[in-house]
Amino acid sequence: MLELLDSGFEVAEVLVPPAGRGGVLDELRHRSERDGVRVISTPRAEMDRIAPGVKHQGVAARYRFPDFVPLERLIDRSLRSGPLPVVILDGVVDPHNLGAIVRSAEVFGSGGVVVRKHRAATITPAAVKASSGAVFRIPITETAGIDRAIGMLKASGYWVFGLAAEGEASIWETDISGAAAFVFGSESKGMSRLTRERCDRVLFIPQRGKVASLNVSATAAVVLAEWLRRSSSG
Repeated sequence: MLELLDSGFEVAEVLVPPAGRGGVLDELRHRSERDGVRVISTPRAEMDRIAPGVKHQGVAARYRFPDFVPLERLIDRSLRSGPLPVVILDGVVDPHNLGAIVRSAEVFGSGGVVVRKHRAATITPAAVKASSGAVFRIPITETAGIDRAIGMLKASGYWVFGLAAEGEASIWETDISGAAAFVFGSESKGMSRLTRERCDRVLFIPQRGKVASLNVSATAAVVLAEWLRRSSSG
């Protein structure tokens, strides 16, 4: 919740438990009042009614979801600021995975995240929560054509790397520093055939364990951490 207030996005009101809890809740009340956000004292039972089935921890907010940014602006910002890596999600359907990937993208310095418009997860309260507020701190583009997004990135000087368990080269042995875009496919089917063909190279993460592979959000975290390590050491 404090991340939301820090982000500068428009927050209409914050719902908190009755006074007297101390600690973080007192800080939340103070920050909200300082920023001119209405604070409403809300008993737990009422919060359960407002947000049924949600693990709200007694705190909630009414706010405007962040707007998607045009792909051109995302690319321009990423180039001017680094270049920074761009994350492309080709059909990730679980909002928790989406949120976790956006969180990793923000933590490791990505310039933005591109998501598919149809048959894929979008920014929902579940994704916002899983991102720990990162959705308010990083540009996100929604597109009907992942292939078009890849084409625009390539035209702007980006190398586009797909990630798949059966990739052709190890991520450890490939130069992924600099202007790189990383494509992660859906949880069940991976990248579409067309998306895979549009990538400059398809990479895999070496593993020693017996589990088939990492899930998509863990894969994104590993790849982005490696991009940061390579780019920082160069």
